[in-house]
Amino acid sequence: MIRNILIVVVFLLSGLAGVLLLPELKFSFNFEQFFPRNDKELDFYSQFTKDFETDDNALLVAIERNHGVFDSAFLNRLHDFTLRAQQLPHIQESQSLTKLSYPVSTIFAVTMVPVIHLDDPSRLSSDSVRIFSDERFKGNLISADGKALVVFLKTEPGITLDHANQLITQLNALLKQYSFEQTRLLGRANFQKELVELTQKEVALSTLIAGILVSLVIVFIFRRFWGSLIALGAILLGLVVFLGVLAVFKREITVLGSLYPVLMLILGTFDVIHVMSKYIDERRKGLDANAASRKTIKDMSLPTFLTYTTTAIGFLTLVGNFILPIADFGINATIGVTIAYLIAILFVPACLSFFELDQIVKISENSGKWEKAIHNFHFFTRRHPRYIAVISVIVMAASLFGISKITTNYRIEDNLPRGAKVTADFLYFEKTFAGFRPVEYVISPQEPYTSSDFKVLSEMNKLENHLRTYPGVRSVNSMTTIYKSLNQMINGGSPSAYSFPENDTIFSNLSQYSRMIPAGSVSILKSADGKKLRISTRMNDMGADSIKLAGQKIDNWIATNLDSNVITVKRTGTGMLVDRNGEYVRDNTIISLFWSVLIISLLMAFIFREWRVMLIFLIPNLFPLFICGGFMGYFGIQLEAGVSIVFSVIFGIAVDDTIHTLSKLKMFRSKSKDTDEALYQTMMEVGKPMIHTAIILFFGFMVMLFSSNPPSQNVGILMSFTLASALLSDLFLLPVLTRWLLK
Repeated sequence: MIRNILIVVVFLLSGLAGVLLLPELKFSFNFEQFFPRNDKELDFYSQFTKDFETDDNALLVAIERNHGVFDSAFLNRLHDFTLRAQQLPHIQESQSLTKLSYPVSTIFAVTMVPVIHLDDPSRLSSDSVRIFSDERFKGNLISADGKALVVFLKTEPGITLDHANQLITQLNALLKQYSFEQTRLLGRANFQKELVELTQKEVALSTLIAGILVSLVIVFIFRRFWGSLIALGAILLGLVVFLGVLAVFKREITVLGSLYPVLMLILGTFDVIHVMSKYIDERRKGLDANAASRKTIKDMSLPTFLTYTTTAIGFLTLVGNFILPIADFGINATIGVTIAYLIAILFVPACLSFFELDQIVKISENSGKWEKAIHNFHFFTRRHPRYIAVISVIVMAASLFGISKITTNYRIEDNLPRGAKVTADFLYFEKTFAGFRPVEYVISPQEPYTSSDFKVLSEMNKLENHLRTYPGVRSVNSMTTIYKSLNQMINGGSPSAYSFPENDTIFSNLSQYSRMIPAGSVSILKSADGKKLRISTRMNDMGADSIKLAGQKIDNWIATNLDSNVITVKRTGTGMLVDRNGEYVRDNTIISLFWSVLIISLLMAFIFREWRVMLIFLIPNLFPLFICGGFMGYFGIQLEAGVSIVFSVIFGIAVDDTIHTLSKLKMFRSKSKDTDEALYQTMMEVGKPMIHTAIILFFGFMVMLFSSNPPSQNVGILMSFTLASALLSDLFLLPVLTRWLLK
C-alpha cells in the first residue's frame, strides 16, 4: 500500500512540475550578479552611480559601409535612424556624428557648426579631414578606416532583462527597415538578451544529449525493458521535479544553469545504479521482491545517505561565496541532489518490487567477466604496491608544478559563446573601436579648490595624458575635453589647437564660454553637487590580471606625479568590480574546499571512529583535486567564476565511491580478521557499480563539450578527467593504503 502511494505521489509531482511549473522557470543575466558582495569597492561604485550614472548604460550600434561612410545618401539614412532610435523603448538619448556640432567663434557670437554638413555634400570631404584629426571621434564614433559609424544609444540605468528583450527586438526591426550592409551591437542590453537565450538553449541541449547518453548506458547495463525504464524514469522524474521546485521558489537560472540537467541526470544515475545493483544482488541470493526491496533500503540507507550528504556538503560550501551566481548554484544543486537521493532510495525499490529479476536485468556471462576483471585489479595492487606508490608521488609532484601555473587573467572574450554573433560583435568593437571594458576615475578636489579651478583640471589633464600612454587605453573623456574644444574654437578651429589651455588666464577666458555648454553634456562628467569630476576610459580586453597590473602602475604614477593637495583620485567601474572576481574566486575556492574537506572528514571520523580509515578516505580523494589543479595549469584553463565550482563539486562526488567502499569494508572486516580478504570481498561487490558510475560520470560531463560556452566546456573537461582519476585512485591507491594502514 505504501509503495503504491509513494509511486503515485512521485508521478503526480512530476506531472505537476512538467505541465504547470516548467513554463514558469526564470532565466537571468546581468553583470551585477558577478560583483563581489560586501566589498568596499562595490560600495564606492554605488556612490559613483549616484554622483554620476552607471558606466554600462550604453548600447552601441556600429553601421558599416564597405565603400566608406562619407556618402550623402548613406549619412542621411543613418541620421534618420539616429533620430528614430531615440523613440525606442527604454532609450533616453541617441547620438551620432550626424547630430553633433562644434562651436565656432565669430566677430558677432559663438555659433554651432555641424560636424557633418548633411545639407551640403560638397563639404563632406573637408568634414572627413576634420573628423579624422579629432581624437574625440576617431575610434569612438567612426572607425579608423572610415568604413563604419557608431550610433550611441543611452539606455535607462540598470535595464532589466524584459526591457532589454523589448528594446533589442524593436531595434533589430528598425534596423531592417534601412537595409544597412552590416550592423553590430555592443552593450549591456544586448549581452542580457543573447546570453539568457544561450543559457536556455544550453539547458535544452545538455538535457537532450545527457539524456541520450544516460539512456544508452542504462540500456547497456540492464538490457531489459523494465529495468531500463525504471532507472531512466527515476532519473528523468528527478530532473523534472527539481526544475519544478526551482520554479515554485522562483530560483532564477543564471549562466551556470546549463550544468543543472547534467548534474541531475548524472548524480541521479549514480544513486539509481548503486540501489538497483544492491537490489539485484539480493534477488540473486534468493530473496523475494518485497524482502529484497526492504533489505536494499535497509543496507543502502546509510551509505547512500552518506554519499548524498557529502555531495550536498560540497555544494553547500559554495553558498558563502561572494559571487552571487556561485552561491545560488550551491543552493540549487543541493536541492537537486536531495531530490535525486529521495527518489533513488524510496521510489526505485518500490518500483522494482513489481517485477521479476529477469525483467529487470539480463543475466549473462558478462558478470563472470566483471568478476575476473575486479579479481585482477585486486591482485595487481597486492603484487605491485610500491610501483603504485611511486607513480602516485610522481603524478602528485607534476600536479603541484601545474598548480603553480594557474592564473586568474579573466577575459570577457574567453567567456563568450564560440561562434555566436554576440561574440563576433564584441571582437569587432574590440578591434575597430574603443572596446567595452570601462574604467572610471573619480577626481575629488581638495579644499580650498573646486571642480572649476584651473589647477584641478590641469592635474586631471596630466593624468589623462599619462593614461593615453598605455596601449590598452582606447578612449579617454572628461571635463578637460570641453576646454580643449573651446581652445580650438578661439584659435580658428585649428586641429593643433585642440589642447588644454596653458595658463590660468586663457582658462579664465574659456570659462566664460563654458557656461554656454548644455547642462546635459556636463552632468555625466561632473557630479550634481559639483564636488567631484570623472575621467571615463575604455580599455582593451587584456585580462583581469593584466588590467590590475596596469591599474597598479597608474596608481603609483598618480601618487608620485599628481599633487594630492589639489586632487585625490580613485579608480572604479563595472569592469574593475568584475575583475576583482579573480581575487575572490581564488580565495573562495580555497575556503570552500577547506570547509568541504573538513566537514566531510569529521563526518567520516564520527562514523568509522578510526584515524587510519580517515587517511584511507582522504588521500585517494585529495589526489584527484591536485590532478584537476595541475590539468588547469598545464592547459591554461583560468580560475574564474564558472570553473571555481569544480573543486568542491569534484570532492563531493568523488568521495561517494570511497564511502561505499569503506562502508562495505567495515562490514566485511567485522566478519573476518583478514584485512585483505575483507578488501577482496568489498571490491568484488562495489567494483562493478563503481566502474559503471565512473563511466557515466566521465561521458556525462563530457557532454558539456557540445556547449558553445567556454566555461561550461572547461568544467566538463575538468570534471570528466578528474573523476576518471578518482576511479583509478579508488581502484589502485585505496587498496594499497588499506593494506598498509589496516594490517
